[in-house]
Amino acid sequence: MRHLLKHKSLEILVTSCTKFIIICQKCLITAISFMFYSGMVLLSIIFLSISSKAFTKDFSDSYYVIGENDDVSEVAMKYDISVNELIYSNPNIEDFHNLKEGELLYLPLDRIPPNSEKEGIVINLAEPRLYYFPKKNDGKFQTFPIAVGSDQKTPQGKTYIARKKKDPYWIPPESIRQENLLLPKIVFSGPENPLGTRALYVEDKFDKKWENIMIHGTNNPSSIGFSVSHGCIRLYPQDIEKLFDLVDLKTAVTILNQPLKVAEIDDEVYLEVHLEDWEELEEEPDIRGFICSNIQDCNEKIDWQKAREVVKQNSGVPTIITKNYEFEQIEVEEN
Repeated sequence: MRHLLKHKSLEILVTSCTKFIIICQKCLITAISFMFYSGMVLLSIIFLSISSKAFTKDFSDSYYVIGENDDVSEVAMKYDISVNELIYSNPNIEDFHNLKEGELLYLPLDRIPPNSEKEGIVINLAEPRLYYFPKKNDGKFQTFPIAVGSDQKTPQGKTYIARKKKDPYWIPPESIRQENLLLPKIVFSGPENPLGTRALYVEDKFDKKWENIMIHGTNNPSSIGFSVSHGCIRLYPQDIEKLFDLVDLKTAVTILNQPLKVAEIDDEVYLEVHLEDWEELEEEPDIRGFICSNIQDCNEKIDWQKAREVVKQNSGVPTIITKNYEFEQIEVEEN
């Protein structure tokens, strides 16, 4: 009887060991498979994050993996960037209207503030983006993508916030009503109101160019990032509500057009470029003059060939142009 029990115990032990070995084999296969596919994903990230005209990006940067039925406008709005910014910073994506599942989108989340006074609201038409600098300015700021006027209809200069209104109604100017005879004289608050849920009214009694100019929300979020308005500045619905709560009456508003921005951070010089079309420029921008007007000892610090390449790349992404910085550039064959 004891002999039989010993055999049964041995059988149980052998069976348990066999099962354990099988489990270990499965775990090993799973681990190897995971490492293989992880390596493939990593190689995909490396490949997709570069182009024949673009420098490689740091892996600390943010990426978004396109899912099934993803819409580029919804992705942009989710991360508080514009479709236009995604297009310029992702030269590897061929068709933004038909994104492929599994494609990687680089998310341009970093910004250099305009080289101007850091006070109140600063709007850079070249990006286009709005920057808000609080009164207790400790170097921090908030920024929001915007839509601006087509054909340079948004005026440049300095003004201030004269009024704030929740759920505003809109009185279309006569010039706009002539373009659309179906527009009523008053558009009340609601989903059909192009001002959205909040409006900030600017004013200058001595300069009529600011008449009818507002910073407001929109009922057409896909327009953010483009030059499509009659002069007003549009924000995403969630952004105008944030800005509305931050801004006080009499807050300064500066509107400028600055396609080049530069900053020195931790002994490195960064250049950010927002040119409409490098190939169609009538004359090359004064890169050296602009950078040297903002960076001390510029000739000792700047690699001017890198600076020129960044301007030609025109990605809208802050890029290091310091001398002797190990800045890898990888060429990929074009089909």
